[in-house]
Amino acid sequence: RPVGPAMVVEVSVLKADGRLLEGVPSPFLSIRVGDTRRQCPLQENEVFRFPTQSSQSCKVDLFARLGTIVVPMDKDGPVDVSIPNSLNPAEKEVFDLTLGIAGVDVPEGDQISGVLGRLTRHKAALNARLYLDEHGVQQTLQNAIQLLLNERPDNPYDFLVDFVAQFASPEKQQQVLGKGGPSAAAKKSDDPEEVAAVKLQSVMRGKMAREEAARRRRYKQGESTVQQVEGLADDDDEDDGLSPSECPDELDDLGNFHSLCAQVLKENPDMYSELKNKRTENGVLITRCIKPGVDSRCLAALKISGLVAGDAECYSMFQPLFDAVIRRRHDLTDHAALDYTHDMDASQVGKVRRGGRMVPAEPLDPEGQYVRYIEIRARRNLADFPFPPAISWEQRREVERKLVVSLLKLGGTYYPMMGSSSYEPMPGGMSTADMGALDAEELLPKDPDARLLVSAGFAREWPDARGVFKGDDGVVSAWVNYDDHLNLCVCHGGGDFGATLEQMVSTLNEMEESIQSSGSSYARCARLGFLTTDPVAVGSAMRCLASVHLPELSRDVKFLKALCAERSITMVKSPDEEFTWRLSKIEHPQASGVEVVNRLASVIREIVNLEETRHREKLLQEKKAQSADQN
Repeated sequence: RPVGPAMVVEVSVLKADGRLLEGVPSPFLSIRVGDTRRQCPLQENEVFRFPTQSSQSCKVDLFARLGTIVVPMDKDGPVDVSIPNSLNPAEKEVFDLTLGIAGVDVPEGDQISGVLGRLTRHKAALNARLYLDEHGVQQTLQNAIQLLLNERPDNPYDFLVDFVAQFASPEKQQQVLGKGGPSAAAKKSDDPEEVAAVKLQSVMRGKMAREEAARRRRYKQGESTVQQVEGLADDDDEDDGLSPSECPDELDDLGNFHSLCAQVLKENPDMYSELKNKRTENGVLITRCIKPGVDSRCLAALKISGLVAGDAECYSMFQPLFDAVIRRRHDLTDHAALDYTHDMDASQVGKVRRGGRMVPAEPLDPEGQYVRYIEIRARRNLADFPFPPAISWEQRREVERKLVVSLLKLGGTYYPMMGSSSYEPMPGGMSTADMGALDAEELLPKDPDARLLVSAGFAREWPDARGVFKGDDGVVSAWVNYDDHLNLCVCHGGGDFGATLEQMVSTLNEMEESIQSSGSSYARCARLGFLTTDPVAVGSAMRCLASVHLPELSRDVKFLKALCAERSITMVKSPDEEFTWRLSKIEHPQASGVEVVNRLASVIREIVNLEETRHREKLLQEKKAQSADQN
């Protein structure tokens, strides 16, 4: 279209002379429209965008790179450089320049103009990627589309609005939407985009109003009226799908359900019939355990177990199903033994075999260049209480009381979830400021409002008797009554795996001593180890994670991902720092605590050694290049 005053001007490279793309070294294309110039390496399909201009023409310049050299900037002053002529390398011709390099203070509030004030296209793309990774936008949208395709609601746009709205902060929602309704002009607007915006505001405003009303209703009269967040199940019997309080003669067709639980039941048609008439002492039926796996469709590749334990006895009462799901998740044969060996001796972490005996290995990262921190998480449940999927309101409060007493002895603060009235020192739960601070430190659990979590029973009476503990030292933190009774986390700066495990063990032991004094203990069995709500996490019930800075390997992400995949390592981009990854390893249920830590430490050592090798090679190449330039 003709360029108009309210448009952005785009100039595209539709086709380029082959001689320009192949014959001239590093050609550059520069286009100027009015006062704005854009330039980049010449390539077809490149698009240059300019702000609105009244100019009726553009100026096109074609450049060739005469030469390139790397100039150090580690000190101020004049620097003499000789740049080899890349257009005539056979003659070894050079161009001599003297550069003046100096640091300049910029007054606060001033804008840096010129080249320093403009981002290159590559830098802009990198910043965009980092921004999306930092906030998890891409993963969130992928999850939204996956759930959309699983649920296939009548109105997909309402579904997406509801899904995305849960990630907006209450403060921002209030700021953007306000308390009033849409303007009269918007109501009468025929503009589809404006109508859609009004609809979005209306839906989100309605969601906020319902949540606010629910918060005000909750616990107004104390324990006599237990209410909960709008949208979460008040009672499992009222939730759609399989009832956890009774067992039908036969299950519905599971052909379109792909959880590990559903797969096992489909392949073993008689298994449900053998288990449907059994009940644990706490009254847990097999339907309580399989409900998430037969209510929610999921992708088979995700390997979601779809099975939960309502109490410790489920592992023996419904053993054929639980053992089959555990084996399938960890790629074990049907008859593989599930014998857990308990070993939490932190002194054995980091040892290697030399000369027929185990000796301490060299420090993994003595100068702290690569490993930013080590994190170990442990799940625990109390043996004399039902687990979160089947626990009653009174029992959940008693579990909270016992755990909080033991946590506070470690030194720290317990923050009940906003809306919970179970913790007397903080009626009504944590404040908005507390919630924001915990969320910024990644210590705040998300509301269990996904269908899978609701079906598992985690949302019942939410958020009553749930909360977050934060230690005074900033090393220990915990969630209470989320998917397990206790989710404990120990995080140490640096790369000392042994010290991190040692603190985890001492913290768990100190807490159990306190719990035992009140008549409880951790749920465990000799065969499977520590028992968790999700059966695939039994054993040491621990997971180890390392945050590692890998600037050289990050330049070849495909290689790094392949390396990690080959060693069963999960890698997630860290939002905190560029070229930094959170690496963890899913262990099989037979692995002891020491094995869990040692196996990850061994892989991290290998990756760090490879990173150092790449760094040395880079320095050597730069040194050779500088020597060649000087000659």
